Amino acid sequence: RIEALDESEKFLSQDIKSFVDFFKKNTQESKNAMAEADAQKNIRVAMSKTLKEKEESCQKLVSNINKNIELLEEYYKYKEFLDRVSNPNGQNNNQDTDESSRQKQDSKSTDKGEEHKGTSQNKAKQKKRND
Repeated sequence: RIEALDESEKFLSQDIKSFVDFFKKNTQESKNAMAEADAQKNIRVAMSKTLKEKEESCQKLVSNINKNIELLEEYYKYKEFLDRVSNPNGQNNNQDTDESSRQKQDSKSTDKGEEHKGTSQNKAKQKKRND
């Protein structure tokens, strides 16, 4: 009977040791999982922050583009107005535009002084043609 009691005590101590080992292993795995989850959370937060910054940057760019488009439309209105004022007879400015294009191409090979002089002469010639 004492031997059976000793045998039961031996099995009980083995069971307790097994349970303690299991509990330590489970606790360690839980800690590792929590650390990994925390690391993933930090990565997700950093990515969310980066995404938000990129979206804000994109919105700023879109805003600037829209602002520039509005300015360009306004400047185009001024250009049309100046074209009408500079050509009161209502004649088509296509000839002027073609002449200006040629002048720009020619001016690439000349210096600024010659370009200005050539432009003045061409404007005078154009004015004579229109009269």
